[in-house]
Amino acid sequence: MDARSVMTDKLVTVCPDASLLCAIDLMLDHGLSALPVVDTDGRAIGVLSETDLLCRAELETGAVSNDFWSKLSHQKSAAAFVRLHGRRVRDVMTAQVCSVLPEATMAEIVGLMREHDMRRLYVVENGNLAGVVSERDVMKALRDILGKPEVALSDEAILAQLRGQLSEARWAPQDVHAEVQDGAVIWHGVARDEEDIAALKAMAQNIPGVKSVKDNLFLLSPGTGYARPETGTSE
Repeated sequence: MDARSVMTDKLVTVCPDASLLCAIDLMLDHGLSALPVVDTDGRAIGVLSETDLLCRAELETGAVSNDFWSKLSHQKSAAAFVRLHGRRVRDVMTAQVCSVLPEATMAEIVGLMREHDMRRLYVVENGNLAGVVSERDVMKALRDILGKPEVALSDEAILAQLRGQLSEARWAPQDVHAEVQDGAVIWHGVARDEEDIAALKAMAQNIPGVKSVKDNLFLLSPGTGYARPETGTSE
């Protein structure tokens, strides 16, 4: 799964010389939290987001420093004045565009989103804006995967998968094993804590054909030995 397969390619864009009023109308009319800013060649040169519009003189939500040091950093103060008072998109937009290629994997996309605290990434192909991948697009992709019909495995195949995953999971407790009866997974052995139990249940629930999961696990209590719930829990 790559950026091309999940991106939205029907984009609403704005030019840098458009008025802020026009840009805000576009965002509100289309239910968008950001607009890509493109030049006459279709290249993305910036992004205008809701965050860019939070600090404005009209809202009395921002001010330009007027102390002694502002004279020594006049460029910074002048730029802040433009962002507070400018009426064109270019005055307020964020010039940096966080983008990916159409071949970017889902892992790369989500990694960049988390690294830069971004809700969307723009997809650029041959220098031109081709689409956008938002958190909502990622969620839609996850929905499609979760909703895809799966062929139920036999008890033997379920058990084989569990054994394989246990052998590869370095976090997994060593003294556990599973049995499978008519699609019901039952865990036996010793778990170190409730997180172990939750993870083992998730491991089983993710296998097609599993109908329920029950644990007959002992909990390892430091300093006191084993503790056993009165009855194992099941889901």
